[in-house]
Amino acid sequence: METGSILMKKVIEYLKAYHKDLEYQFEHMGEGAYSVNNCTSGTDFFDNDAEAKIYIEDLAKKIEILGKEL
Repeated sequence: METGSILMKKVIEYLKAYHKDLEYQFEHMGEGAYSVNNCTSGTDFFDNDAEAKIYIEDLAKKIEILGKEL
């Protein structure tokens, strides 16, 4: 396996973990976008639940696309 391929797999693992964290914060901490905003520091700020949900869904789609490219 190429070094680049190994690195990309690791990047995808990190992205999947980040995605799961965002999903958990949004769905299970009780405050939707407010929870995500208060539990992250490098993620975009979301003005409402719809914005946060779109971001989380788009991230999942991008991770899926990256995984197919391996």
